[in-house]
Amino acid sequence: MMVNYLYIEDSKEKRIEDFAKQLETNGLKIEIYSLDTADASEDKFTSLTQKIKNFIEGNELPGILIDYRLDDTRSVDFRASTPAQWVRENFSRLKKDIPIVLISTDEKIKNLFYKETTGYDLFDRYIKKDDLVEREMATDQSRKLISLAKGYVEIKKVLKSSSSGLKILKMILKYEKIEETMDIEAYGYFISNPKVAPHEYASFILKELFGFAGYLINEEILAARLGVDIDSSPDWPKLRDKIFKKAKYEGVFNVGWNRWWMAEVHNIFEKLTGEYLIELKAEERVEKLKTKTKLKGLNPAKPIEDNESTYFWTICKKLKKPLDSLEGFKAKMLRTPKPWQEYDYYSFRALIDFGVKKRREKLHPSEYDRFKEMVRRRKKDGKNK
Repeated sequence: MMVNYLYIEDSKEKRIEDFAKQLETNGLKIEIYSLDTADASEDKFTSLTQKIKNFIEGNELPGILIDYRLDDTRSVDFRASTPAQWVRENFSRLKKDIPIVLISTDEKIKNLFYKETTGYDLFDRYIKKDDLVEREMATDQSRKLISLAKGYVEIKKVLKSSSSGLKILKMILKYEKIEETMDIEAYGYFISNPKVAPHEYASFILKELFGFAGYLINEEILAARLGVDIDSSPDWPKLRDKIFKKAKYEGVFNVGWNRWWMAEVHNIFEKLTGEYLIELKAEERVEKLKTKTKLKGLNPAKPIEDNESTYFWTICKKLKKPLDSLEGFKAKMLRTPKPWQEYDYYSFRALIDFGVKKRREKLHPSEYDRFKEMVRRRKKDGKNK
């Protein structure tokens, strides 16, 4: 079934059509709606909301893609948050909730996204227009848009089938061990409010579970925790897809986002090797995996330049390479992670390469003195390049 997104812009320019074409696939169709084509005698917002209403009612798998800066033209006096709020208020209670995605050329789109979305509210995610220039990146964004629209339909079906918040979550996440592996603080809201709008469940999954390493981790962190260097390990796909298959997240939005349940990764590794993952160095983790799985094409990851530890548990946010959290520096986050979520980290080498101004923007304030002290010590030892 075709997924249809209404792409709302302030004007219809050639580049907008190019962005839409880059996103379109066999399963995704993009319809552009330009505010400057609205009837001059009618209020722009009224025209837009009528268009949105007709679009939602006329498609089985709809979504909205909307430029944040709709007010770039003088004829429009509102931004994306205004129609987004209208959609949430008018369609959530009608059980026609749909994904709403921000798109912008603004370099600060990530900050704008978090500024406009406090708690469980307006937008599901954001896309930078620059990310649509390359075919591979545009294809990834298309897959995520399709996954969003289909995921909303799945959530709606589950909400009709049960009145228990815990059961609803288990069905949406396709994970039975919620009580065993997750803190009640993470999901307690849904236990008390099981029949909230689909976009609230979507927001929890996308922002709280996918947005931070914690209960779920991405492929790069999975490899780091298993000690494996992906690039030099031809058997990595077999290890990931066969040996750790039961740890794979199979819930809503899984087609757009590859994630693994960390609790299951622990369990699989311990049953397989008889060892605790966190107690071993990367070389030891990989050697045990090779012995038990007979997968010889696995190689241990090496430390990033200027680091020594191979007790890898995260990745450098900039270099995307395995990193021991204790050797890393906390990144400045757009909001403080909750107790069950983890910070992003930078390696010392990445911070050196950033330069002073960029470094202050990226580094968590509590880490700056430690970083400066390490720079001072290394200069004294003649190690800085």
